[in-house]
Parts: sequence; C-alpha cells; structure tokens
Amino acid sequence: MSLLWTLVATYLYLEIALIILMMMSFIRPQTWRSFFQSRFMTILTTQSYIYFFVISIILLLFFAESIREIYKYTTKVNLHDLKYAGSSAFYEDQMRIFRGQRNFYITGFALLCMFIIKRLNRLYGEMSRLEAQAEASMRQAQNAADAASKSISESSSKTQSSSVKEENELKNENKKLLETIKSLEEKLKSAETNLKAMERQSASTKKAFDEVAEKLSKLENSGAKDSRKDK
Repeated sequence: MSLLWTLVATYLYLEIALIILMMMSFIRPQTWRSFFQSRFMTILTTQSYIYFFVISIILLLFFAESIREIYKYTTKVNLHDLKYAGSSAFYEDQMRIFRGQRNFYITGFALLCMFIIKRLNRLYGEMSRLEAQAEASMRQAQNAADAASKSISESSSKTQSSSVKEENELKNENKKLLETIKSLEEKLKSAETNLKAMERQSASTKKAFDEVAEKLSKLENSGAKDSRKDK
C-alpha cells in the first residue's frame, strides 16, 4: 500500500474509532457538546466547512481513482487467452484489481463515516440542548411546586390562625351572651319576686279595704236607724 492510501486508511480507522466512542452510552451528549465547543475545537470549527469540503474532494478523487483502476484492469483481463490466463501478468493484473477494490471500499467508507460523524455531531448538539431545556424546565417546575407548597402552607397557617381567632371571638360572644342571659334570669326572678310581693300586698290591701268598707257600711246603717228613732 502506498503512502497516500495508508493515510486514507489511517483516516478511516480514526473515523471508525471516533464513531465507536460517540456511540458509547456512558458518554453523555453534554460531554461531546463541551468537547466540540472547546477552545481548540472552536478554532477548528470556524473553518470546518472548508476542511470538510477539501477532505471530501480529496476522498472523492481517491474514490474515482480506485474506480478507474478497477475498470482499467478488469477490462484488461482476458480469460479466453490461455497464455495470458496462466502468465505472471494475469496474476499481477488480478492483484491490481484487488488493490483497486480495496481502495474503493476504503475511500467509500471514509466518505460515509465523514457524513455519519457530521450527523452525530448535530444530533448530540440537539440532544444536549434539549436536555438542558428539560433540566431548566424541571428546575422551573420544582421552583413553582416549592412556591405553591409554601403558599399553601402559609395560607393554611393563616386560615388556622384566623380560625382560632374566630373561635376565640365566638367563645367571648357566647360568654357575654351567657352572662347577659344569667343577668336577665336574675332580673326576671327579682321581678317575679317583686310581683308576688305586690300581689300579696294588693290582696292584703284589698282585704283591708273590704273590711273598712264593710265597717263603714255598718256604721252608715246604724246611723240611719238612729236617725229614724229620733224622729
């Protein structure tokens, strides 16, 4: 293998190793995003589209060369020529065809891996961004839940304190009402006692009045009799 094809094969192996690393589940997307956004990678990615374009053109040239080599030696092989079929030139052409096919697969897979890495880079960047948004949303939801819980607890404590206050006010009002009722009952008892005393006094007064009236009537009757006797 020549030096150029060795470099292309090495580039392919590096691409395969990078893809395997990027497919590892224990490496989080944020890690790859941080790596691709590092200072070194930022310097490289500022001109990445140029590098990508240049490397793609180089690989396409090698790819076309491998196709040309395969076609060149495939058309040269003539199996109907018995002298050629068993000669060293035949085996040399077969070896060149094999090398062309090998180079064809190397450059083809190198081109494919380039697009796979580019796609994975975009996907990991998008996944990292979505995870960051999800974490931010989770933090906001947690903060909102904490605020709601705090508000509910404060409202509950206020409700409890207001309930206790209202209960105390009701107790005081009930106490005042009971005292008022007790005072009214005492006044009613006193009034009933006074009423009974007045009734007794009225009865005794009436009795005394009746006695006086009876005596007065008797006196008037006796006075009338005496006046008739004098006549």
